[in-house]
Amino acid sequence: MTKRADARYDREMRVRVSLGAFAITCAGLIVSACAGFSSEESATPAPEAGAVAVVAEAGSPPDTGAIADAQSIADAGNKLGPAKLLLTHPADGALASYDPSSGTIYVGHAVFLGGAIDVAAVDAGLIRLREQDAAVFGFHPSVQRSANGVALFHTSFGADGGYSISVRSVSDTTPNIATPANAIVSDGDQPFALPNLSALYFHRGAQLLRDSITGFLATSGVPTPVSIIASDGATITNHPNVVVTGDQQTLYFSALDVTTTNRHIWTATRAADGDSGDLVFSNAHRLEFADSDPTHTELPTWVSATGDEMLFVRRLTPADAAAPQTAVYRLPLK
Repeated sequence: MTKRADARYDREMRVRVSLGAFAITCAGLIVSACAGFSSEESATPAPEAGAVAVVAEAGSPPDTGAIADAQSIADAGNKLGPAKLLLTHPADGALASYDPSSGTIYVGHAVFLGGAIDVAAVDAGLIRLREQDAAVFGFHPSVQRSANGVALFHTSFGADGGYSISVRSVSDTTPNIATPANAIVSDGDQPFALPNLSALYFHRGAQLLRDSITGFLATSGVPTPVSIIASDGATITNHPNVVVTGDQQTLYFSALDVTTTNRHIWTATRAADGDSGDLVFSNAHRLEFADSDPTHTELPTWVSATGDEMLFVRRLTPADAAAPQTAVYRLPLK
């Protein structure tokens, strides 16, 4: 893996830097796909029934035009797939999380000069997710159910230029209102909360860590290092977009293909969960599925508790649409 390729990816994933006096803030979008995940599959990915095309501004009409996806690379010998297109998003760096119980997809991205987290119902304009009268700022969302509704974890951009991880609650009865942010991890990024809210995986710089979640959705502050070992025995040091199954025995992440400079979905496993010493996931290899597309970056962003299905995003380029965009897919894993 070259420094040049790593630098390219870091530029894609990080908050864009504005010039002069412009301030940088972070934003996210939440989209409701009321039809949820369908078990129906087709040879060519198409939008699910009830899926929505997200629009950039609150109150603007939905864009019902489907975006042409790249030609599927079908391989009948592959075990998994095909993937189903759930929605497209106008940002080229969007990431998605999912709440299966309400059928809500949370889509976060970074923008210049502020932004907000919005929630959209099918065939309706976007409703801004707010913290009372203030817009909610954040990106890289991870959502799981809690006793009070949805626990929304996200990365925040600090005044000092660093990253931290916060958590909010979003009530089912008032889905457009979020509680104030509770900062739980300083100098942390890319959170993924386990389905039972027992632990939080996140990055601190290049290091992958896991910390236990305690009462009131706080962390212990004493995280455990997590290692990922390739099938050839080499330690993988660049492993963003980590998502983990509920039993913590299977992990997914993205790895860079130095030939195409695109990132793709990889997976690694371990025998059983344990809390002593470092956590080591081994036999890391690329996840093969019927319509994986090596010509586009594909990133895992959510996996179900049972490991039956995944959400991933595919970066669409001007060759696919008028401007770079992000497509959100559902992939059956079993």
